[in-house]
Amino acid sequence: MMEPSIRVITEEDVDCVFDMYVQLYEYLNQKGFVYKLNTSHLKENIVDYINSKFTKIFVAELDNNILGFIMVSVSKINSKFIYENTRYTGNIVDLFVKEESRGCSIGKLLIDEANRFFKELDIKLVQVNTMVNNVGGINFYKKIGFKEDYISFISIL
Repeated sequence: MMEPSIRVITEEDVDCVFDMYVQLYEYLNQKGFVYKLNTSHLKENIVDYINSKFTKIFVAELDNNILGFIMVSVSKINSKFIYENTRYTGNIVDLFVKEESRGCSIGKLLIDEANRFFKELDIKLVQVNTMVNNVGGINFYKKIGFKEDYISFISIL
């Protein structure tokens, strides 16, 4: 397989990325993720990210076919913390690679592009959350150098 190109999303990609979001959250919900994807404004949200300075969606494309995407954002660290003289952190919000394209390093290429984006903004700390039973995701993030940091709990009232 040739290596896909990684680029910022365009308006022409919105429908495809929307469909991948639906697939991603169907998978997460099967794994027990309690939140449901609100699709009523999702396309508009995706379009808004095209021109955002601190939130980006990158896509992996090969032969005019989008194979996956990553959504990243920059956020302010809680005011009681600081990391290497910065108060900002990079966040991997969502990462999805089509099933038929998994195992081809596309996820790693998308993470690499996200890291370039963060470095341009002088971000030195990147975080990602994944579900505790998403063994594939956990192993992927560990393999590319992420370390477990904390465990989050939820309670449904």
